[in-house]
Amino acid sequence: MGYPIMGEYLKYNSKIVHSTSFETEVVKVCCGGRLTPGEVAALKRFVRPRGAGTLAATRKRKKRVDDYVSQIIR
Repeated sequence: MGYPIMGEYLKYNSKIVHSTSFETEVVKVCCGGRLTPGEVAALKRFVRPRGAGTLAATRKRKKRVDDYVSQIIR
């Protein structure tokens, strides 16, 4: 671990973790592990369809960039 002082906060069962099972499942997903049916059910509410929100976010970002460029040009 590169930051020993953070060890207490980065443990799977530290006080800042609200759901140890959720933390464990997320780590499993990130590492490419297989989830049990119960774990899949617990994480299902966090699944977002591919591409959901991407177009709207891109439009907002482009509008902000355009606004920034317009301000600089003026």
